[in-house]
Amino acid sequence: FLESSVILDSAREDRAYGNYHFDLAELFYTSALSEDNETRMNTYKTNCLVNCTEALPEYYNANQNFLLAANYFENTKQYTNFSNYITLLSLYVNLTESGARLVLLRYNATIYLSQIAEKIVFEEEGVVLDNATELLDLLNETMMAYGGEMGTFNKIQDEIDEYGIEGFSPIREFT
Repeated sequence: FLESSVILDSAREDRAYGNYHFDLAELFYTSALSEDNETRMNTYKTNCLVNCTEALPEYYNANQNFLLAANYFENTKQYTNFSNYITLLSLYVNLTESGARLVLLRYNATIYLSQIAEKIVFEEEGVVLDNATELLDLLNETMMAYGGEMGTFNKIQDEIDEYGIEGFSPIREFT
């Protein structure tokens, strides 16, 4: 259980770093779109692409760690026959599997954002997104799915917190 928890913490940390870079990439992308100077637009575009590049390995590592933690939490069930422990471990398995899906969605969104940013060009009339409609649709769909999975992740986290406070007492298990 302890090893699973450490790996889960590592996955959360990797996810946070990925989110940091993704959020910066979105900010630079938005800034590039609103820029009226070609040099600054290119700087924002480059910063967007750099942050996308930085986010991808963080999300990949987070995904791998969430999946590894899920496996460890699942394997830990074989070392107890107390139903409260098994229930709690099942909640952690669900949380880590949701976390893996969450970062995979953000990984995909990062790829789409990067591909969209590469299509930003500066023309006489200003900043233009050249033929990015399908990519924008994919990004929006992915972010909607991300929002839904985020709701699932938070719900499971709340269930763990509630179960730990109200439904789980290690002392009661041993009396």
